[in-house]
Amino acid sequence: MRLLRDRRGVSEAVVYALLLATVIAGGAFVVMTVLPRVGGAASQQAVLQIVGTPTIQDDGTNAYVYFAVRNIGTAPATIVKVAYKGSEVSVTALSGSATLNPGESGSFKAAFNSGTFPDVGKSYQLTLITDRGTIIFTAYRQQ
Repeated sequence: MRLLRDRRGVSEAVVYALLLATVIAGGAFVVMTVLPRVGGAASQQAVLQIVGTPTIQDDGTNAYVYFAVRNIGTAPATIVKVAYKGSEVSVTALSGSATLNPGESGSFKAAFNSGTFPDVGKSYQLTLITDRGTIIFTAYRQQ
């Protein structure tokens, strides 16, 4: 195959080879610079774990939900609220802070209206709301 058709122009094979080299170089640039940044950001995730058995105690004025959380992920997460049947309440940190960095744990309390969880000995399903998503957990109603 001749590379030159005549002495005045460049053959199609040379043009295609240059075009292919440009596409390969562009792809290599994307793989080397853009993708590691995307993958690094995606790997930074908070993974929260409920520790122990959450409990509910009603003192006649408030029904308190007590629970502990551990961040076993690679990014911080902030505990925001607890929800039950459409009612959302704020959370108070008993130990640690509302923001849990990777490897940290904290104990928390949320106050609902008295009577929200009427049956002693029954388990209730609640939702923990964080800045990174939600976690459904079960709390046991004590005396």
